[in-house]
Amino acid sequence: EALDNSDLERVMRLAHRLKGSAGSFAAFKTYDACYNLEQVCQTSDKSAVEIAIVETKTEIIQLADYLRSLKMEVAA
Repeated sequence: EALDNSDLERVMRLAHRLKGSAGSFAAFKTYDACYNLEQVCQTSDKSAVEIAIVETKTEIIQLADYLRSLKMEVAA
């Protein structure tokens, strides 16, 4: 699905919020992916934004998996 300009603005705001959350966890790879997504949104290059979304999503999934593994260690 193609992104329109209002989607780019929304994605940029979400990337900014996620970047802050990632920074709170010292999740630097996720932070960097969110930062990149935020920057790419400003270029309005929609294909680059879509690529950055996939990269950010991948990093968020990896962070979530890592946090779940820590939860399991604490529960054990």
